[in-house]
Amino acid sequence: MKGILVCFGVLFFSLQNTATAQIAHEVDSLLQLINTSKNDSLKMEWYNRLRRVTYYSNTEESFKYTQKFLELAQKNKYPEATALAQFYMGNSYIAKTDYNAALNYYLKASAYYESVNDSTRMASVFNGIGAAYENSGKDSLSLNYFKKSQQLSALLGDKRRNALALNNIANIYTRRGDVKNSILFLEKSVENLTEKDKQYLNPILVNLANSYADDSQLGKAEKIYNSVLSDVTINEDAFTYLLAKKGIGNIALEKEDFKNAVINLEESFKVATSENFFEQRFSIMKDLINAYSYNKDYKKGLDLFYEYQKVKDSIFTSEKDKNLNEALQKYEAVKKDKAISEQLLQIEKQDRLKNWLISGAIVFAVASLLIFIFYRKRLKYQKTISEQTKILQLQKITELEQNNKLVAMNSMITGQETERMRIAKDLHDGLGGLLSSVKAHFTAIKNNTKPETDTTIYSKTNALIDEACVEVRRISHNMMPHALSISGLEDALIDLGESLQQDGIATTIEIGKIPKLLDETKSVMIYRLAQELIANIRKHAEAKHVLLQLLVHNNKISLTIEDDGKGIDFDIEKQEKGLGLENIMSRVKFLDGTINFDSQLQKGTTVTIEIPMV
Repeated sequence: MKGILVCFGVLFFSLQNTATAQIAHEVDSLLQLINTSKNDSLKMEWYNRLRRVTYYSNTEESFKYTQKFLELAQKNKYPEATALAQFYMGNSYIAKTDYNAALNYYLKASAYYESVNDSTRMASVFNGIGAAYENSGKDSLSLNYFKKSQQLSALLGDKRRNALALNNIANIYTRRGDVKNSILFLEKSVENLTEKDKQYLNPILVNLANSYADDSQLGKAEKIYNSVLSDVTINEDAFTYLLAKKGIGNIALEKEDFKNAVINLEESFKVATSENFFEQRFSIMKDLINAYSYNKDYKKGLDLFYEYQKVKDSIFTSEKDKNLNEALQKYEAVKKDKAISEQLLQIEKQDRLKNWLISGAIVFAVASLLIFIFYRKRLKYQKTISEQTKILQLQKITELEQNNKLVAMNSMITGQETERMRIAKDLHDGLGGLLSSVKAHFTAIKNNTKPETDTTIYSKTNALIDEACVEVRRISHNMMPHALSISGLEDALIDLGESLQQDGIATTIEIGKIPKLLDETKSVMIYRLAQELIANIRKHAEAKHVLLQLLVHNNKISLTIEDDGKGIDFDIEKQEKGLGLENIMSRVKFLDGTINFDSQLQKGTTVTIEIPMV
């Protein structure tokens, strides 16, 4: 019995349940203030309030106000306000189901918060990035960012953010059919919330009840549903109310209490219809049709079935109409915003000119004299300070350059020596043995006096020589693959993935657009990293499926290799210097990159490497 998941892709500091009339009144008041004010700081604050007030009632309006907030922040060069507006733009694009655009704005916001070490905001941004990946169907990346948000929230002692991140992690496991892990994370989520967090606690309790029901723990599920229903009303939280009613109805179906099943599902269906929760209304229809059938209300069941079919058939048409209307509305909104901006700019220019003419003549002479005296002294002082600062900076730069050169040379030498040892081992174990056998067979030909055996020895010798040639080609390919030197990094990685498929391992290859001007040395190093990691999978992982992904964003190359094999303990492997980890990490360090290992025994391993483009 699958329930509807309540997700918290975005964390807000308050949830509003304001009536429609109150919202309209507040919007009108704020717009009036904006139109009469010339203070950009106040306008930003008011646009942010408009964004928050309209987020649930009118997604498009909220999106427009968020854009205005961002434009003013960028115009006035407020980095903190710009980052906050970019984060809210990500939230708006999540609501508009444009997940690539949402991800782009979240990454911009995260760059600022990381630079100022704002861990609280980073936890929210990680949660947003996880939601974008989740809705794009990339569960592994989504789970990774939800876990980052949860770990950071736990470190900060922020129980509410921690609870929401745990809920989102549980939803990923629910979609994977892993009910046990879903229950585990939801129970931890509930432990972090109190009655003061009711607006978050009740939806998460519904998720927990759904998971209990999926695990056939109907008694626990029913107890939670009833507890939630005693705590919420339709006016307070209609969405949570209808989900709890639906859960009670489905449990009644499981218990063959068809009368109560109909009563609760009808109530849930009624709320979904009155509150315009379209997806939930459509989902409840199927359960209610079954309840009518089991309760022998065949006419109601048949009528609802016909309605269900009409809704199902109209979804495709309505989606097309919706996309067309959104495109037209966006076009008209852009035209309108442009006209308004031009008018405001003209008015602002006229006001500025008028004020300048009135006050400029009065203060110009006095101000010029004061400014001249002030800047003359200041320039003299700044020149002295600047010279001293320049000397200190040059010393620091020289020291840093020397340190970087030493580190780079050390990493390069280590990598070269390791590569030489690997080539020597291949030549010794592979080609060396074959050539020794060739020599022995030719000696036998020379010493053998029986003509009838000469042909046999010669054939064997010739076959061994052919095998030696194949081995030489293999070693040469490992040193510099043909596809990498001829077609570039993308084709070389595709060849690498196809070699796995030839070994019977299902392989998914996802490669984004790689810049044509990518440094050749960097291409070779990235290929070597992928080659080493895949060699480890082939030798040790016993995997059935491998994901090879190479993406480029924000001037960074991101290499992700994921398998569903038996997993490893990286702490032990680092101590024992196994799996070539020391060589892999030295390559990444040489490229000024970062590497992250995520592995669970018997569940698989994910390795993510990020390398700057320059």
